[in-house]
Amino acid sequence: MKKTLSILLLSLFLISFGQETIDFQNTSFKEILAKAKKEKKLVFMDAYASWCGPCKLMEKNIFPLPAVKEYYNANFINARFDMEKGEGREIAQKYGVRSYPSFLFLNGDGELVMQNMGYMGEQDFLTIAKEANNPKFAKGSAKQLFEQGESDPDFLLNMMRNNAQSDYEL
Repeated sequence: MKKTLSILLLSLFLISFGQETIDFQNTSFKEILAKAKKEKKLVFMDAYASWCGPCKLMEKNIFPLPAVKEYYNANFINARFDMEKGEGREIAQKYGVRSYPSFLFLNGDGELVMQNMGYMGEQDFLTIAKEANNPKFAKGSAKQLFEQGESDPDFLLNMMRNNAQSDYEL
């Protein structure tokens, strides 16, 4: 009886310990976008490469932090893709991912809301999430907001950063 109880407690501990990080969805990109659209949330995507040292450090040091885990799990549909394998190759090409780690925030239509890259500490990582989670982006895509005359300087600066390399006409 003691062995059974010990094994059960150990199993529960391992299960709870194993989930002590951002809850990344293990499904296709298309399904992630559909879920984000249905739940009216943005997608947070960790675009990484298996050989990338800073990517591994983010996974080990930042993603498990209680404040990070809590904020990202509550506010985003979270996804991780290796940009050099499978669907990741298409995603990297579509969003111009060339540096790792890259952090993409997308709306349910797959439009880029915000992008950031590189290893960062807890506060910076939370700050970019809060910036991306701006209620303005819930009203429509960044392009739509721009076309409707949105003129907030922070918004315009973000638009320029996100589109400078990919949408020359805009």
